[in-house]
Amino acid sequence: MTQLHRGTTKQPRQHNTITRHQRGFTIVELLIVIVVIAILAAISVAAYNGIQNRAHDTTVQSDVRSSYAKLLEYQAVKGSFPRNVTQLTEASPTATRSSYPTAGNNYLLCISDNAAAVVGRSKSGNWFYSGSNGSGSFDLAVTEPRNVQVCPLASIPTASPGYAHFWGYASSGPWQSWVK
Repeated sequence: MTQLHRGTTKQPRQHNTITRHQRGFTIVELLIVIVVIAILAAISVAAYNGIQNRAHDTTVQSDVRSSYAKLLEYQAVKGSFPRNVTQLTEASPTATRSSYPTAGNNYLLCISDNAAAVVGRSKSGNWFYSGSNGSGSFDLAVTEPRNVQVCPLASIPTASPGYAHFWGYASSGPWQSWVK
């Protein structure tokens, strides 16, 4: 022992014989954290896609109702529904193009002498219509329905007098000029 001032003694410093282990995460703990993060990410993506699909559906429904209202307005002013592209341009049906798929026939006007309907397909794949015999939505089993299937479902039979249909967006080309 060494003598310090005022009569105190100091013990010599002893080395700590206990080895210190650095504590970290084990591989199992890291894998559990990664799995939990992946599950949360998957839930978030699914929820986001669902919200996007509902927004597209709502937009297409609004477009379809608005376009049908414009057809009715045209009929009230002119005495008949539009029968050609020039008349359709005057009627000004609208479509928020970002809510429709870029492939396939997605926006259709079904017109007869005394009835009309507007049919649209959302990016979600759901079809909606608004027409002379009421409004509603329906799903079709086929991927690319043709006017023979779509117009009757929208209460416009293809055999009706003065029947005509106009694709606003067809798989073979861009949006038609009469669609605003």
